[in-house]
Amino acid sequence: MNDPESGDKSYKRRLSINYINSDQKSNVYSLPTVGLLEQIEDYNRRVSRNLITCILPPCPRCHVCADQFKRHELRKRQFNVIVDQVIHTVTGLLIRWVCHGCGKTFSQYPAFALPYKRYLLPDMIQYAERYLETEDMTYAQLVRKWAAGYQRTCEDESQLWPSTIHRWITTLGALPGILARTQQLIRQKNPSAAAARHLSQLTVSSRKFITDMRRHILVGCRQILFIERLFRETFDTSVFAKVAPVCGYG
Repeated sequence: MNDPESGDKSYKRRLSINYINSDQKSNVYSLPTVGLLEQIEDYNRRVSRNLITCILPPCPRCHVCADQFKRHELRKRQFNVIVDQVIHTVTGLLIRWVCHGCGKTFSQYPAFALPYKRYLLPDMIQYAERYLETEDMTYAQLVRKWAAGYQRTCEDESQLWPSTIHRWITTLGALPGILARTQQLIRQKNPSAAAARHLSQLTVSSRKFITDMRRHILVGCRQILFIERLFRETFDTSVFAKVAPVCGYG
């Protein structure tokens, strides 16, 4: 039988919650960015071959279970992918499902994307980590150090802006349903993980926020990054592949 105390120490060693210096590499897990273009191509192929199953929550209007949804149509979605600090725009396919009970339609996103975001999750998480896990990092410093832009003549009109990173962190920091459900699944699988205790210890530098609302968002983002790594170590898959769709991406 696993010793809860020793298990707790093990997770503390592997999932450090301390800040790092600006010249150190973050030890917080990030989704792999290598092969993102190939992932999109593979997902498009699976969508075209009708190999994607519906994993959405029940219909909020008539409460019909998602396993009774029918495939309705395909929708093209433009994604921005950062490869070697160059932003590539590629086309992905999304499935639209229809509820047979009331006719309401829903879009299902792949694990590497979020609704209403053109940039992919691995890129969003990587930049969020760099900002949050380095105590003295600012948004302006972040985009200067890891500048990214399109292959266009006028770079000033198309580069990655500090406000973009700010919005990404706002999105990632406002996923309470995903966070709560993920904790439940981890606790069921590994009671010694003590995820809630670790999450409660996560903080952010006072230099990164002015209002308490922004502090709450920043802490929430650190928590989702932390729980994503722990979920991957526990289940060998991403929170955004299994939990986010069921929670309605919220």
